[in-house]
Amino acid sequence: RAPLAAALAAATLAWSAPAFAEEALAAASPGGGSAPATETLVGTAAEDERDERVSPSAPRFGDVLPADPSRVPARRGETVLDYGRVFAKTPEVLAKVREDIAFVERSTGWRLRVVTGNGPGGVGAAMPSANDLYRYFGTENRKLVIMTVDEFNGNVLDFYNDQSALAPIVPKSVVQEIRGRYGNKYFVDEEGLEEATVAAATAMSGCLGKAEGCKFVPGLSQQQREFSLIAVCSGGFLFGAASRGVTKSGDTSSPWAAVFGFIWIPWVVMFGFYPLYARQPEDLTPLWENLAIFAACVLVTRAGSGVFGTDDEGDAGRTLGGSDE
Repeated sequence: RAPLAAALAAATLAWSAPAFAEEALAAASPGGGSAPATETLVGTAAEDERDERVSPSAPRFGDVLPADPSRVPARRGETVLDYGRVFAKTPEVLAKVREDIAFVERSTGWRLRVVTGNGPGGVGAAMPSANDLYRYFGTENRKLVIMTVDEFNGNVLDFYNDQSALAPIVPKSVVQEIRGRYGNKYFVDEEGLEEATVAAATAMSGCLGKAEGCKFVPGLSQQQREFSLIAVCSGGFLFGAASRGVTKSGDTSSPWAAVFGFIWIPWVVMFGFYPLYARQPEDLTPLWENLAIFAACVLVTRAGSGVFGTDDEGDAGRTLGGSDE
């Protein structure tokens, strides 16, 4: 009766969770017992032992992933399921992603998991369904973030997580910015799907690895850096031009600087300086560069002729560009 009961239990499990059917049937068959599947145990000796047995640098594709991309592997414990073969030619990059994920998991308990797919249908066809992924990665705690990458989607990135648990350290705005910065078609076309996957995983790992989390996506995109340069250059020229007023007494002050202050101060500070400090406080080199560019623009503009003319001892006409007559 015991073998019959075991077989019945295995059949029931196969119907409810087909991803584990092969493993359950093997355990139920007489003499077919095999070593138990390796579980992902956060911060325990069992996880360290698994990491030692399975080298993260080993190229593991066909021996782990099933032929059907809609099914999860029979063996648990994988942190990256590369159904889309994004890292097929660069196993060293895959190893680095796995190492970063493992480090964050050991440090904070947050588990980032990456699943790639390549085919129409997305989640459930080009890769397992969200429910199967949750069952595979385990929901023993709420510190789980699943990042899916599918080139057939309009935005190749998507995230599955418990928002109430993630929001205190990684707000929804940061998650959406990661998708918008690295998952858009322009970035993928220019940098490649692998770079988009690595950059998004690195950004999310960096936020999860900080005790205080992230209020912004770490680092500056090329567009943000260019926009900050536009802000400081235009603001510097505007301030220099507005403050350039020459009188015979040598007074170079101008009321135009105060008049235009409400324009250039918010413009330069909010768009030229603050983003550089907020997004990468560990490297303030771009901030100092923008300060130098702003000062140079002001000095160059003040050295030239006043945009608003000259101020000849209170002659408002000449101040506004009027003639001597």
